[in-house]
Amino acid sequence: MIGTGKLSAIIVALFLLLFSIYSTQSDYTTKMVHGSGNKKWTWIFYDDADFKNAYDPLYDFALEAYSTMNLNVIVLQDTYEGPAKLWFIDSYHNPVLLEEWGEVDMGSYVTLKNFIEYAKTNYPAERYFLSIYNHGGGWMGACTDHTNNGWLKMDDFQTALMEAGGVDVVCFTAPCLMGAIESVYELRNLTKLYIGSEELSGYCWWIHVIGDICNILTHDPDIDEITLGEKIIDLIYADSERWPWKSLTMSAIRTDQMEQLIYAVDTISKYLINDFENSYYKVKTIYQNVEKFWDGFCIDIYDFVTKYINIETNQTIRQAMQNVICCLQNAVINECHKANHPNAHGLSIYFPSSGRYSSYYSDKYYSWYGLDFSNSTHWDDFLEYYFGINPIVAISAVSGGFGVTAYIKNIGIKDAKISWEITVDAPIMLSEKSFHGTIDIKAGETVKIKSDFVMGFGPANISVIAENAKKTVHGFIFGPFIIID
Repeated sequence: MIGTGKLSAIIVALFLLLFSIYSTQSDYTTKMVHGSGNKKWTWIFYDDADFKNAYDPLYDFALEAYSTMNLNVIVLQDTYEGPAKLWFIDSYHNPVLLEEWGEVDMGSYVTLKNFIEYAKTNYPAERYFLSIYNHGGGWMGACTDHTNNGWLKMDDFQTALMEAGGVDVVCFTAPCLMGAIESVYELRNLTKLYIGSEELSGYCWWIHVIGDICNILTHDPDIDEITLGEKIIDLIYADSERWPWKSLTMSAIRTDQMEQLIYAVDTISKYLINDFENSYYKVKTIYQNVEKFWDGFCIDIYDFVTKYINIETNQTIRQAMQNVICCLQNAVINECHKANHPNAHGLSIYFPSSGRYSSYYSDKYYSWYGLDFSNSTHWDDFLEYYFGINPIVAISAVSGGFGVTAYIKNIGIKDAKISWEITVDAPIMLSEKSFHGTIDIKAGETVKIKSDFVMGFGPANISVIAENAKKTVHGFIFGPFIIID
């Protein structure tokens, strides 16, 4: 039988033990919340739920996410009704309020930049994992803010990450259509791993894998980005079996392979333009069956070039298309897709169905929209020829005689007014050297243009320019007569 004194002593000892455990846990959590030196990873979650009838994933995210000695998890949450709040997700999945930021514009690059800088300053780590929640629009960007009418263009993402010093992983957890070559290229120098969906997406694909990703970053903190990308895609695909929907597409991309891929895409773009008289009909045939996303907003690049190779006989063009496939295989670390998109391979490219083309895609709007892809390739030029936005012509022949004669063919799909110029340059010129004019040409029609009277002597360089086409020939001018070599 235990005496009263001994029983009291046991109760006091148990109380002190429990208090000690609680204090230790409390101190541990406090140290984590307020930072405890550099860790291996900091997860930066940009939770933009500032739109009407929004689903806010914060608490579902917290049910899965947790901080550890190797991992900080920080969230910036903004809703349609309330002020923006900064949260720390502790080791017990509890969102701990750090600060209130008041009303912020989640569609401003300044907000994203400030959040990344805050995380790096207060929760420094060797590497940073940025995940983003909201709507997406592929090359057009992501993250609307209905309170402030804000929207982050891809150029805004680039500016925010550049000014904040970049991150190691960018992961679009819900925004649609972000598995776009244009979007990845925009961030090529600012992250090592890029994850997004070619098709419309949703947080459902991520809601049950956040904890698994935290496990990886905690127990294998030195994992390289390529292996991390492989594992994340595998996790998403395995978890997708719980859902009835068959629209899943998700891919992990190596950004260090984007320059080679963009060069390859630019090469085929120029071939498609230069061979437009033939390529137009081949592309039109292919487009009917190519893998499309969002009802024909964009297409799968791999599927497009594969189908083009199957009907192309020119070996040079076939090789250029094959090079795109090789570059895609190098860039796409891992991808998954369900039955609705059997020919998805990881990266889409803008190619809308007729009538949906946006002129903001063009490099003409680079100073405002800032899309590096259009500024670095001729794909936007090809699309504008394909949709008849810009005229495209070919100079079929140049001949001499009394003056210079050239034949211009409209190989585009619409009637066009064409500006032209003929220039004759020789050591001795006794007349005008350049002649200009405009002509109306119907689609498929060939029209003759001719210079005015010329007079000169000596070897001559003769150039003919009509819109996008230029042809240079050499000859000899003898008085008013020109002989073409």
